[in-house]
Amino acid sequence: MVDRELDDIAKKKPVDVGGETGSGYTPDGDFPDRVVDAVEELTSADDEGVEDVAEELDADDEGFIADLREALEEALDDDLSDVRAKAARALGVLGGDDNVDALRDASKDKSIDVANAATEALQSIRLRDEEDEADEDEEDAVEGAEDGDAAEDEDVVEEEDAGSFEDDAAEEQGDVEDQVEEDVEVEGGSTVGSGVAELDDGTLRLSDAVVLRLLESDNDGVSKVVGSSMRHAVESYPDNAEDEMNHYVEMMEEGRPVLRRYGSRFVEVVSDVDPVMLENHLESLMTALEDEDDVVQENAEAALANVTGEFPNRVAELVAEDKRNR
Repeated sequence: MVDRELDDIAKKKPVDVGGETGSGYTPDGDFPDRVVDAVEELTSADDEGVEDVAEELDADDEGFIADLREALEEALDDDLSDVRAKAARALGVLGGDDNVDALRDASKDKSIDVANAATEALQSIRLRDEEDEADEDEEDAVEGAEDGDAAEDEDVVEEEDAGSFEDDAAEEQGDVEDQVEEDVEVEGGSTVGSGVAELDDGTLRLSDAVVLRLLESDNDGVSKVVGSSMRHAVESYPDNAEDEMNHYVEMMEEGRPVLRRYGSRFVEVVSDVDPVMLENHLESLMTALEDEDDVVQENAEAALANVTGEFPNRVAELVAEDKRNR
């Protein structure tokens, strides 16, 4: 092994030794000087500084960014793992859907640093796409409101963005009550229609009732905005999310379909952000796979796929046990 590496050095072929660093990468393609300079700066920056350099570039210049993405993809094939990792990190900030295939290949790189950087870049691109889609849907919801329900949903979105979501809770609660024939007790003495959801103990948090109302809105834009906000909350407050897992798993298992859909949606989001949080709830996911509601099944399938990477043996045992019990 040592002899081969010495031979490679003698032939001036870089050997991938994980964290080996170089003076930056110079693209082979016919790129403008501005692009070449940017790639060299990105691939010669400190690991912590790659994102900072990328964020300072003119992302509004579409031609420049397109050339830069192409040049960074080229750098993903460089002999030095340090260059490949930095190119992946830069694409995590500047990349788009057209870089996904190259980053997927890089996520299988023999260097752990490169593979991790590429995986994180893919996650960043996916989250940007979701946020962009949510923003577009929100704009459509606001601009395209044509009837009273759409206008009401528009008000909710605008107030949520303005930080006054809680102030509208009473109004949303009243809207829920109008849609049902029965009432169940809500913590704090208020009531929410049982047509929305109810647990076996007959209680439902007011905040849950509001979110349920929005998730079940006929306006797809509003529903997607709530889903995006749910993800943001889990990412920003992981400790709170972990503390609340029992509550949402219970939702997924009990009550009316809309409540089970809500609980399974939250569980699916958590599984994507931090699957370890679901370590003690794998059996519940298996049970949800058999739910009569298609949405609950789909969310449970997605969540189980996410946690399998963390707990492959445990999931395999549960699947085998499920087959034996059939």
